[in-house]
Amino acid sequence: MKFEEKERNAKIKKLESEIIEIPNPNKSGIDTCNHLINVCIALKKRSGLIIDQDLIAREAQSALDKERMQERMDKMMKEGKIENGMSKQ
Repeated sequence: MKFEEKERNAKIKKLESEIIEIPNPNKSGIDTCNHLINVCIALKKRSGLIIDQDLIAREAQSALDKERMQERMDKMMKEGKIENGMSKQ
């Protein structure tokens, strides 16, 4: 009885491992769908239907960096470390 149960469990494990190793026959279709979904998302972003959060974050970070740089330059000018040059005009 126990021998038959062990044999049965071994067959089940073998079949499960074989099932896992079988490649998905629809893999190319899934890859195509994922690609088309990404294309649709990109087109929506370009047309403004989706707000690009990454772009907004980059623009905000850039504005903060410019503001910090301007403050630093103003501080250095007040301390006399740098001078404001005359424009060519």
